[in-house]
Amino acid sequence: MEVTVKTQGPANAWVTVDSVEIIECAQPAWSLQLISTAHAHGDDTSTKLGTTTVLPLDGGAAAFGTLEPAAGDFCEVRVTFGPADGDAEGLQDTGMQGLTFKLGPITIADSVEAEASLPTPMEVSGGDARALTVTVTLDGAPPGAAAAREALRTAVTAVSAVAAVAAEAD
Repeated sequence: MEVTVKTQGPANAWVTVDSVEIIECAQPAWSLQLISTAHAHGDDTSTKLGTTTVLPLDGGAAAFGTLEPAAGDFCEVRVTFGPADGDAEGLQDTGMQGLTFKLGPITIADSVEAEASLPTPMEVSGGDARALTVTVTLDGAPPGAAAAREALRTAVTAVSAVAAVAAEAD
C-alpha cells in the first residue's frame, strides 16, 4: 500500500512528519491481545512507516513509503509530527533540524500526534494494491507555539484509501 502525505496551509510554514500508521478497527474485548509492543521513533512495521520527512505546508507532497499490513479492517490513521533529525527527507535549506513545526518565529520541537478516521473501513486482504493519501491542513497562521501544537493535533483533515483496479483477463 503506497502512502502519500499532502499538505495545505500558510506559505513559509514547515512541518516534519515523523510517522504514518494505520490502525485496525476496534476488536471485540474478548479478542484483544494481552501483550502490547512499543515502537521506537522512526521504526517501520507492517502498519507503520517511520520515514521522517520535512514538508512545506503550502502544498507539499511526499511519497512516504509502502505499508504491507496483514489482512484485516483498518479504520484510522495516526500521524506523528516530530523533530527533524539530520537525515530527514526534505531537510536541506529549511532550517527545520530539531524542529517539528516552523512558521516565522513560531516553532515547536516536540512530538504531536494526530488521528483521523477513514471515511469507511479499509478492508485489506493478501496481495491487494491500494494507495493511501493523508492530507495535513493548517488553516491560517497560529498566534503562538501552543496554538500551533493544538492545530497540529487536528491537522489530519482527510484520509483516502483507493483500491487499485485490476485488469480483467479476457
